[in-house]
Amino acid sequence: TAGFHSVWSYRVAKEELLTKEFFTTFKSRTNNGDIAELYVTPSWDEPTHDQDNTTESDKGILKELRKYYSWLYSENPSLENEAPLKALKNRPLQVGDIELMERPVTLHECRQAIRPLGPRGMLVNPT
Repeated sequence: TAGFHSVWSYRVAKEELLTKEFFTTFKSRTNNGDIAELYVTPSWDEPTHDQDNTTESDKGILKELRKYYSWLYSENPSLENEAPLKALKNRPLQVGDIELMERPVTLHECRQAIRPLGPRGMLVNPT
């Protein structure tokens, strides 16, 4: 049974624990965290992707990302969600949190969000 447990422990460590060896099986060999080009989408309410309408500049990419996330987090009508909405209304956000979340996203924040998480695309010091 001692041999079984050591083989089992090795297998768990190799296949199921979040180890460096585990993540290397999923790592792309050509992982690049930069966005070099984005499609320009005139309206996210009716998204269309024109192959010829792209942007490669930092300002253009930031503009498209801001447009998408503004649409994603904009107020939309909710259907049949009264209980969760009531719970959220009972715990309002602090003014400082609201101001932080409502300010425009910076280019630095976009780059931080899309770059690899660590030297090998893994979490660094997860909390």
